[in-house]
Amino acid sequence: MPLMVFCRGNSYGQEPLPGCYPVSVFIEGINHGPLWIPLYKNVTFKCMFSLNRGLQTYREYGDSVLHTHYLLNGMIIINGNLTIKGFCSHRDAEGILINHLMATVYKEVREQLDKQP
Repeated sequence: MPLMVFCRGNSYGQEPLPGCYPVSVFIEGINHGPLWIPLYKNVTFKCMFSLNRGLQTYREYGDSVLHTHYLLNGMIIINGNLTIKGFCSHRDAEGILINHLMATVYKEVREQLDKQP
């Protein structure tokens, strides 16, 4: 099943397949420390969001149609620390943080999806 993570206009994950819509995770808020320090940024961040999604897929299966229904429920909380050394603007540092967070969310949700039967 395809999975896409979205945050502040950025996306990360697998592109959807024809007839199989992706599970979409939208990160809307990130609480983080200062990103304005010029040479050394050591940022603590926290992100919390819920995932409630019902998904139905229909696929051809021989002469029949295979109907699959998924129900995803949960709360995801991610706490972390990110260190950036060297010259980096506030905007670039925020982009690095967002990409790091999207990759982490993708990995965690992907592991949970792959566990399901």
